[in-house]
Amino acid sequence: MDNIGISLPGVVDPHKNQVLWLVNYESKWSSAKKADNVESEYEDLNQELSRLEQQFGHGKVSILNDGTAFGISALNGSKENDAIVVTLGTGIGVARITNGAVDVSRIEQSGAFAIDLRATAGIDENCGIRGCFTAELRDSDGQLVKESEFAKKMVTWFEFMYTIQGDRNFILTGGVMRGEYGGNLLHAINRILATEGNTHDLSVSTSVVDATLGGAIGAAQFAAKDLTRNTMEAIHKLNMSLVIPPIEKTKVNHIIVSELLPFSVRSIFENFLHSLYSKYPFLKEEEQIRLVPQARLSETIDQIMAETGRKNEINIALSNANDIAVLPEGVKALVFTNTQENYDFIHLEGIIAALRAMQQKNVGHLIRLYELLTGEEFDINNYTEDEILKKMSDPRELAKIFLFKLKPATALTNSLVLNDLLLRYIEEAA
Repeated sequence: MDNIGISLPGVVDPHKNQVLWLVNYESKWSSAKKADNVESEYEDLNQELSRLEQQFGHGKVSILNDGTAFGISALNGSKENDAIVVTLGTGIGVARITNGAVDVSRIEQSGAFAIDLRATAGIDENCGIRGCFTAELRDSDGQLVKESEFAKKMVTWFEFMYTIQGDRNFILTGGVMRGEYGGNLLHAINRILATEGNTHDLSVSTSVVDATLGGAIGAAQFAAKDLTRNTMEAIHKLNMSLVIPPIEKTKVNHIIVSELLPFSVRSIFENFLHSLYSKYPFLKEEEQIRLVPQARLSETIDQIMAETGRKNEINIALSNANDIAVLPEGVKALVFTNTQENYDFIHLEGIIAALRAMQQKNVGHLIRLYELLTGEEFDINNYTEDEILKKMSDPRELAKIFLFKLKPATALTNSLVLNDLLLRYIEEAA
């Protein structure tokens, strides 16, 4: 387990990893006659968080309130850059997304964003703030209020938020949005907006991430907020573990098609190699890494073979699977694809590591690098290690197993994949 994300129904300090106020639990503690001992409950919770952080390492354990966690989940599951995520049913339900980032400094309870703006607004006994979502969602008998009535209050609040802050886009999530009630509520809101003409061009929709998992998934994604840095460290460790002097005297040639890398990386490629050779001097004698334009690839291969009498090993990183057809026999290759956007040294080092893993027939490292660079889980059930080993020297067959669709460094966190992984782990644990 690399990171732990915990979402809590209340007010937390995500920077200090401390629980400040759990609105739902204080009510439970009071009913359990622990009202005089609430402070000790918080002490126990915060001590437990400290123990987790000591066990897994600083920065590995992160906590959020539910509203912010749902917001991060909604952000990673949609293309919205600016929105307010409203979590209905928990009482701590607002997260603001601005320019594609969730404001995690907003740790207040949702009552600060009152739906019912009248002075006579109800007060939830469990939170003490006017207009709490929990107070407005249920009537005196504890039943959910009629969707049409609640929709009116929501539209009033949406228009108020537009007036004071210019907000136009609202995403609804939370347990209340599940099933028939949530569908009816959204329909009623949009019907009111359509009837009134929607003069502010407001947009109201539901989160693309399942309401029951959004908080947990969002907290997990927040815990993995340094995934790019962690991925770079993991790739570097794998790469350096593969930097070993060859047992045989055969020199290894790693060729990277220059079209794989953006100009910013190509221009300082020599500095990258200089740094590598300074740390591992033997590489300069035993291994050659070069950047070659696609148009000169065949010429470069012929030159190496002519100079060495076919005794050198040649491993190539291609940008197009069709180029495998022009490779001479004995040359090994891996195929990497990208869009030339947001690529950095994480990909360059990853490509070199993958070539080394292929050359050394290290299947385990090759699979791990595939997962790190693509953000996808390798289908180990369809290919055994022996099968992969047999195809290591056949670029055409290897490309069918490993086609590296490189992800931008900023997009290595895939919310849907993370969602599926967490579900699977939960099911396995059960």
